[in-house]
Amino acid sequence: MRPSSRRARAISIWFGAAVLVLTASLGAAAAHFAIDEAGDFLLRVDTYDHIAHHSRFIALLCALLTCGASVTVLLAAALNDARENRGELRAIVGTFARRTPWRLIASIAPLTVAALIGMESLDAWAGSGHLPSFISALGGSIALGLGIAVCVGCLAALALWRVLRLVCESHRTIASALEHLITVRDADGAAHPQFHLATVAVRPLAAGSVLASRSGKRAPPLAA
Repeated sequence: MRPSSRRARAISIWFGAAVLVLTASLGAAAAHFAIDEAGDFLLRVDTYDHIAHHSRFIALLCALLTCGASVTVLLAAALNDARENRGELRAIVGTFARRTPWRLIASIAPLTVAALIGMESLDAWAGSGHLPSFISALGGSIALGLGIAVCVGCLAALALWRVLRLVCESHRTIASALEHLITVRDADGAAHPQFHLATVAVRPLAAGSVLASRSGKRAPPLAA
């Protein structure tokens, strides 16, 4: 396998892991909030009540970091396509976009449930020093907790698949737009130095410089 192929495969794997973590984190945070709100009306004992939910901030921070990293990878691939037209952007997103969404659903839904349980376990441990039971980690009801978490995970997976498919279908348009921007930037960068040099070349001499040049050309005084 050539080094470029190994590099492209490594980037594709890394990007796939990043978007899975991103989607599962967002799904878990959304499911955690939904279970907390639904439990107030549907459950006699809502185990999410009377506890600080700092794990939501951690989940959102994780999603923000992985989102930034994923967007950086996509922009770098799009710039490479704009310069060399290697189809790198399509190769990266095509791993998921060119297949059915069931693969993403089968990956993200369990990750969302696991992240949800981890979030509530962290909140309970930080508040009381003890880990909750499986039922308590799901808000007090297995049916409600798993139902909401799985539904949110499936919807998040479908949304991710749709976004990746849109990027895959528009990869040529994205590369062309970036190529146009690069061409305009290079043209402007090539024009401004010439204008600057021309401005410096025709700049008039200051009055002090003219007097200094004249005094330098003056003949020495005659001997007495």
